[in-house]
Amino acid sequence: MTHIGCGGVQIHRIRAKARFKRDFRKLDPPLQNLVEKKLKDLMKNPRPSGLGFEKLQGYRKPNITSIAREAPGFSRGEG
Repeated sequence: MTHIGCGGVQIHRIRAKARFKRDFRKLDPPLQNLVEKKLKDLMKNPRPSGLGFEKLQGYRKPNITSIAREAPGFSRGEG
């Protein structure tokens, strides 16, 4: 199934690096819950509208993007 706006891209699993796991454990529990929710949301729709993405320079075929730090929905105030 092709998802409009993401070129048929689907995320089947997320493998967290040791650094992510270490940094994640340092977060407050409410923020950990928010990060877990957002990761689950990205697995459902890898390119949700309204979420800021930045194309990383030097990567082609495929292009690689990262979520902008100022992306809506990733502020500490959301729950």
